[in-house]
Amino acid sequence: MIDKLAGESEYFVAWLLFWLSSTVGGVVLGAIVGGIAGRILGAAVVDLQSIKLICGGIGFLLSIPVSYGLLRLFVHLMIVRKVESRVASMTVQLPNQQVGATSQ
Repeated sequence: MIDKLAGESEYFVAWLLFWLSSTVGGVVLGAIVGGIAGRILGAAVVDLQSIKLICGGIGFLLSIPVSYGLLRLFVHLMIVRKVESRVASMTVQLPNQQVGATSQ
């Protein structure tokens, strides 16, 4: 039953959009922050090899929260909502009954 709540194609589309957006977002964010960090380090007369290494490390560290945030966003939008709506349509509303209540 759980396999039918979300199909393989839905997972693939969610992953593909996540991958594309995290790649583009990472490149844009890395370019902006790397440019700023490179200018600051260049003004501080740090050698080019060290600037490349430091900016690469900063870019990697920034990619972690970006990737996590986008993964949560796409899973919520494309998987969780669909599964919740399918589960809601499958459930039958039971009348209000108290467990353990005795009739007098």
